[in-house]
Amino acid sequence: MTSFMEIPEDPDTHTLFRHPIKVGPYEAMWDIWNWEGIQGWSFIFDLKDITPLSDETLISLIRDTQAHELTQSPPTVKRSKDHVFINFCSEQSETRSRFDWTDRRTPEQKASAQLAMCEYLKEHNRQEIERARQIGLNAQNS
Repeated sequence: MTSFMEIPEDPDTHTLFRHPIKVGPYEAMWDIWNWEGIQGWSFIFDLKDITPLSDETLISLIRDTQAHELTQSPPTVKRSKDHVFINFCSEQSETRSRFDWTDRRTPEQKASAQLAMCEYLKEHNRQEIERARQIGLNAQNS
């Protein structure tokens, strides 16, 4: 297997999902991501595994073996020191309708939610402290 634990992360990209897959005979990582309002997905290969393959061959292999919908726009290919990224992007307008990260709560709703979370945490912590006391008392009585 490859060095998938060492895949470089782009600080501006939010990874939504990452899962190992097979593309033909090759192991890869399938990434779904969001970057500046654009949703896309990448097939990430370890460079050592696919060194003899051209970019065009990799793209054809992905298109031939993957059942999910690929975009009509051409993919981009990025080769780093250890990995090859084949990136597919959705059009920006489609992405906005699927992934809208805007918090539409009013300031009052946000404050109410924060207060409810504080109350929950206070009660949870109280219960945990009581549980720890009981464990301590049980240990002393043993």
